[in-house]
Amino acid sequence: EDAINVDITAKSNIPGFTLDNYFRTVIDGDNFDLNCELPGKSWGKIELYVPKNLQSLIIATENGKCEIGGISAKIINCSTNNGKVYLDNCSGDSIELLTDNGRVIVDNTTAREAAIRTSNAKIDIADCCLDNINAKTTNGNIEAVGLRNSSETGCRYILNTTNGKINLLLISNETCEYMVDASTTMENIDINLPKLTYTLDKKDIGMHSSASVKSDDYETSSNKIYIKADTTNAAINIGYIK
Repeated sequence: EDAINVDITAKSNIPGFTLDNYFRTVIDGDNFDLNCELPGKSWGKIELYVPKNLQSLIIATENGKCEIGGISAKIINCSTNNGKVYLDNCSGDSIELLTDNGRVIVDNTTAREAAIRTSNAKIDIADCCLDNINAKTTNGNIEAVGLRNSSETGCRYILNTTNGKINLLLISNETCEYMVDASTTMENIDINLPKLTYTLDKKDIGMHSSASVKSDDYETSSNKIYIKADTTNAAINIGYIK
């Protein structure tokens, strides 16, 4: 269906509060714009039901979580703060998810580009087909499990955190070549990919640990993945899912 349905619920401690005074919708051709700005001492929830296939979906809110499911769009952009972002069963060319002090979860999603940012929280990516990832947080783990890629022209997975573990487990792909740059402090680096095995066992407290390894045929292969994983005070594990 092409219909767009909006369900807004709100509560307020302001006497005489009327929801209609604080939200507006504008329809201009194929563009639909919804704006809702509740005053202080007010809170609410927006449930937006849109067609499954879109050109773009852009959502921005504050101090609340954002959940998106079952959407196919060239661009999916979601930003909030102090709240969780959850993306499930979606597909697109470009996905951007931004928050702080909130967890980011991406499940069963396909995209050429995925940019993920948060702070003081964990990033979870599971069972996704992503060609390029740029994920960054602070004081939180990055878990990327069951990843696969569709491109055979080279992919990049950039994972960066502080004080958090990085665990990257890929779906087995015997034809793919890999290059890995990894660094941490105080902990171990374990890389276990085909034609590429490296373990750095941390022994000397206070030392910086780094590993840079690649498959013999990485430079000449078109089906390859570059992985850069950086953290501090935590371990890095990269391999195939068992």
